[in-house]
Formats: sequence, structure tokens, C-alpha cells
Amino acid sequence: MRNVLLGLGSGGRSVRAPRSTPQVHAPAGRHRFAQDGDVPVVRLSLARTETREAKRPMPAPEPVAADPVDRDRAARYAAERALQDVTTTLHGVQTRLGHAELDLEQALSQVQLRESELQALRAELRVRSEELAAARHALEAGLRRRGAQEARSVYRAESGRDDAEPAGDSGDVRHPPMGEPDDGAPEPVKWWRD
Repeated sequence: MRNVLLGLGSGGRSVRAPRSTPQVHAPAGRHRFAQDGDVPVVRLSLARTETREAKRPMPAPEPVAADPVDRDRAARYAAERALQDVTTTLHGVQTRLGHAELDLEQALSQVQLRESELQALRAELRVRSEELAAARHALEAGLRRRGAQEARSVYRAESGRDDAEPAGDSGDVRHPPMGEPDDGAPEPVKWWRD
């Protein structure tokens, strides 16, 4: 009856009467702090007493046909859907295969191009090395001839004859004969002797 008079509810629901707590007014400028019993304390236990299974999505239940015609239609629909999935997968695989074949052809053509460039460079290297060997041979022959000419000119200058030539014209450098030593020149000191 009390609930009805307060207008708190009807229809068999149980409603608690509000708890009366003493109202303490804080003086102006001061804060009001909670007192024992003002704030309800709820303790929660984090330990689980039972194990929960992981939630798995449930597959959609297939409708069960009561009629054999409906079962055949459902089987045909499932077969057509499976065929469509397989066709889509096959198309994707064929596309990837085509791309892979194109990539392979491009890679092979690049390899062949690199091999032809490499062969051309090897041929050019052979030609350059032959030219270098010929130039080196010509340089050495020129140096031998120049050395022989210088030796002849030194021999002519020392001998005083214009028609004199050192023996042998094979490019060997020969030193002109040495004259007799001057008697006024000091003899070397033999320091290693006692």
C-alpha cells in the first residue's frame, strides 16, 4: 500500500523504499567528504570458476526440405554454387599462370639480350687486347731501335769517326770501348782491407 501511495510502481513489482540518509550541508567554501556507508562497495572476483569455450560462428543451418523435389533443388543449388566457386578459382589460377608466363618470357628475353651484349663485349675485349699487345710490341721495338741509334751516336762521338758503327746491328746496346785510365786520377781506397 505504501508503494501505491508513493506512486512508485504497480503490477507486482517489488520496489524498495528509498533509504533516507542524513543530509549534511557543508558550510560555504568547504568540501563535503563521503562518510562511511555513503558509497556502496562492490567486490568483483576476477577468478573464473568455470571455463568458457571460444565463440565460434555457427554455420547457417541448411533448410531441410520435406519434399524430394525441394531436396533436389537444394542439392542442385549447392552444386551450382560449388561449380561457380571452382570456376572462379580456376579463372584466377589461369590469370596468374598467364602473368607468370609473360614474366618468364620477359626475363628470358632480357637474359638473351644480356648474353649477346656480353659476347659483344668479350669480342671487343679480344680486339682491344690484341691491339694493346701489338702496340706494346711496337713500342718495345721502337725503344730498341732508339737505344741502338743512341748507342751509335755515342760511339761515333767518342771514336771521332763518322762511318764507325758498333759491332752487331741486332739492337743490342754495346758500350763504347773504354780508353786507358788517366794516370793522374786517384785510385779508389780499399777500406775493407787492413
